[in-house]
Amino acid sequence: MTVSVWKTTTMIESIKVNLILKDNPGTSFPPASKAILWIAIKGWQTSLWKTVDKIRVTHRIIHNVLTTNVCSRHSLLHTDGFVGSNGTKEADGMSLTGDDVRYMREAMEEAKKAESLREVPIGAVIVKDGEIIGRGHNLRETMRDPTAHAEILAIRQASEHLNAWRLLGCTLYVTLEPCPMCAGAILQSRIARVVYGTDDPKAGCAGTLMNLLQDGRFNHRTEVASGVLREECAELLTGFFRALRNRS
Repeated sequence: MTVSVWKTTTMIESIKVNLILKDNPGTSFPPASKAILWIAIKGWQTSLWKTVDKIRVTHRIIHNVLTTNVCSRHSLLHTDGFVGSNGTKEADGMSLTGDDVRYMREAMEEAKKAESLREVPIGAVIVKDGEIIGRGHNLRETMRDPTAHAEILAIRQASEHLNAWRLLGCTLYVTLEPCPMCAGAILQSRIARVVYGTDDPKAGCAGTLMNLLQDGRFNHRTEVASGVLREECAELLTGFFRALRNRS
């Protein structure tokens, strides 16, 4: 369809050149008629290019859907998964270690620190070889910094701990699905695995709105597990906003 629109647009350009830009003695249109015809052609051309733009946007959306690893979206982890033969909890074909719940509770404790400051309660921890090397909770209002998300602060602390910007072999636990900014920071820091609690329907970029963490077009991909202590993580947020509404 795009090719047909392009051919039609090319034909319009040819007509415009013949009627408007060239002195064509074989054309019997008076100047006023030429102007009216030029306006009509211009409007038709604009409409066609709008159609082309819509086709391009639709193509990009379809491409993103097809290239996204949908397994991470459908293989949601739950804390009531069954114990597999290797001793890990499993749900929907993905593995959940016993430590995942423990570290998610640590992230929840960070979220409660944010709540005590009247910040949106989101918390994160970064673990390497069984040790928490980075902690963070949302401080966007306190620091007046739009980048002061829990994941960003945890990544900075972990990088300082390792004295390196590459957080190889690390797992990030966060109570809410990472946003576009945090997903980008996770990819840039080469974190190996991300475990998050509850989905973010407005900004989630680990499977809800898109899956930046597993997009094959990037030079790094991260393992993603979701739904760990989902209800408890979600309640932190809903309780916070409920109290906020009641105060107002």
